[in-house]
Formats: sequence, C-alpha cells, structure tokens
Amino acid sequence: MRIGWAKALSFLVMAAVALTVLVALAAPLVLVDTRSTLSTSEEGWTGASEILGIAKGTGARVMVLTSTPTLLLEDEDPGKVLFISLGPQRRYSLTEDLALKKFTERGGRLLVADDEGRTARVAEDHGITYAQGQLYDQDFVGDVNHLKFRVSTAFFDGFVLMNRPASLFFTSGVALVASSSSAWVDQNGNGLNDNLSSGSPEAQGVRYLCVLTEPDLAQTGGGGAVFISDPSMFMNGMLGSEGNREFARALIEFLLPEGGRIVIDDSVHEPPLTSSPLRKAVYGVALFTTDINMKIVVGTLVTLALLSIAYLYNPLERPEHVCLLDRSGVAELAEPELSPDDVREGRKVLLDRVRLSNGLSIEAFSKLSWDDLDRMIGDRALSAFARNGRHKGTLGDIMVEVGRWQRK
Repeated sequence: MRIGWAKALSFLVMAAVALTVLVALAAPLVLVDTRSTLSTSEEGWTGASEILGIAKGTGARVMVLTSTPTLLLEDEDPGKVLFISLGPQRRYSLTEDLALKKFTERGGRLLVADDEGRTARVAEDHGITYAQGQLYDQDFVGDVNHLKFRVSTAFFDGFVLMNRPASLFFTSGVALVASSSSAWVDQNGNGLNDNLSSGSPEAQGVRYLCVLTEPDLAQTGGGGAVFISDPSMFMNGMLGSEGNREFARALIEFLLPEGGRIVIDDSVHEPPLTSSPLRKAVYGVALFTTDINMKIVVGTLVTLALLSIAYLYNPLERPEHVCLLDRSGVAELAEPELSPDDVREGRKVLLDRVRLSNGLSIEAFSKLSWDDLDRMIGDRALSAFARNGRHKGTLGDIMVEVGRWQRK
C-alpha cells in the first residue's frame, strides 16, 4: 500500500509539471488580450515599432525586454534606466509589481501608458488610480473618440491627440495633461452623459490624462513615474498626429535627461501573429520561468518530478531481514521480544541465503525437493526450521544460527 500511494503521488507530480509546461507554452494565448498589439516587433498601425527609433534618437542605449520586469531587481544602476510599458496586454504579477516599485525607490524612472487598468497595482503604488470608463470632451477631432489636448510643460508646449482615453485620479504629483472643464467619464458605457447632477460619477469637470508622480524629479534626480491614460497615442498610426511624436521624444528626454538605458517592455505583449510557434513557445516559457514566484514553483515541481521518476525506476525496497539479523546475538533476541512475524521473517532469511549461495533463481529454487533443500542447508535443526518453523531451545538461539549460516 505504501508503494501504491507513492507511485500515485509520483504520477501526480509529473502531471503537475507537464501541466505547468503546457500553460507556459500557451501563455501567449491565454494571458494576453489580442485586440491591440503595442509591441515593438509589430510594424502595423497598432504596433509600436517606431518608438524604438524615437528612443534611439535620444542617444540612450535601448533594449527590448521579452521576459519579465523582475530583472530590474538585478540592475546595479537603476538611476540611469527608463522603463517603458505601453498598453500592456496582461497584468503584472505581484512579483513584477514589487520589482517596479523597488525600481523607482532605487532611483529608476517609469513611463506607463494604459487605459485598461492592467497596471492598476503599479499605479496604486505611486498614489494613482484609473477611473472606470472612457473620457469624453468637447475638443474632438473627426469623431468623439479622438480627443485633442493642449500640453504646456517645461519640456513640451503643443497639442497631443488621444483615442478613447481613460482618466486618472492622483493624491500627489502634478498633472501634465488635463481636459477641459466640460469633460466627463462614461462609467456605464452607454456613450451618453446621462447623469449630470453635481457629484455624480459622470458629472462634468476637469479630468487628468497624464500625471508625473514626482514634481521635482528633474531637480532631485531621484526615481519617479509618468502615467498616461491612453497608450494609443504611441501607436505607429498615431505618432504622426498633432504633436504626439514630439511629445513622446520630449517626455523620454525629460525622464532620462543625462542619457543611460531605455528598457521597453514587450513581455506584456503577445508575439506577432507572424511569429513561429517555436518563438511563441520560447516567449511563454521565458515569461513563466523568469518570474521569481514561478521560478520557485517550477523549480519545486521539477525537483519533485525528478525524485518521482527516480523512485518509479528504482523504487525504495523494504530492507528485509536487516532489522532481524542486526538483533541476532544481542539482548533484543530474548524470547519475549520475538513474535510470529519474526519466525516467518527468519525462515525467509534462511531460504534466501540458501538460494543465493547456490546461485539459483526464484523459479529454479521453488522446484527443489525438501531433500535437496536439506542437503543444501546441511543442518538438521535449521532444515526443520526452514520447513515448518519448528525449533528446539529458544527462538533467539535459532535466530542466531540463521544469522551465522554459511554454505558448507
């Protein structure tokens, strides 16, 4: 029964490992929302490949991250790094969220553009929350979904165009982009401003679309973040609208004024549809195995699986006879300490010794007659004990003889 349960557990562990691998391979399909792809590897209208050129144009070293932001924990000089996350298609894990928080605490800079609230935990760590619902305002271009905003800051003065933006609440920091006083948020998603009463969720008023968490960031040189409630303004298809391209470059230079390194996070995006299945599989495995929590889970499962495989192919065996023979000749062999089980075990010890000393298989040994067995044992008292467990004197005495038996 012990071995049966152990085998069942082994199979369960290996099944868990297999399931983990399958989930990792399927990660690009199940963890991301494929309605938009603001990936730097995507050159279409909704891609963000042109951001690479803008970032490189600032003179900074640019790298694209395809594993996980937890690697920021290993950066030795975060004060010279700008981390950019545009329109993430999955939520950051708790470990990744912690890494981003530690990153800014150590002097790193963040630029996060999100209108789905997938970076909500990251934003909350910096005193910012996302308002639920699309923002509408009076200054639209072409249709009510495309809003034009005036931006007047120390590093940029002009207009930007956003598409279906959300809005932000903040408790500290400074707004870089704000709406007019006529703006309102469609919380119920019906496209109508159907609740105009003062103080209601859809009441008109100034809304904020871009917030800098540390107003004195340029002077102090410390860490900080900029949150923007519309990632689409960084899409290839919208960078040419109004002053979006100039704003993007000015914002990057403001956050990294002395140059350094820019890390653009593509781990939050599905690989392009044109990617090979192998590339997608590698992406999923990298995503799962580079996260600290997943390292612990996967490492534990793999270790258990290896132990389980070793057990199945070389199962632990009960060390038969060892306990009994270790007791031979010592005080534990006193009669009251021996039981019927010891008698049966003693007979098996003797028979096994006889068989092995004569080089016989179990099948060949089972075909021997009792006379053959008596000749092999060569001791009348031990032969009687092997036949039926009978013995003269104490049981302890016969056990000692069993332990001493050698082929003659």
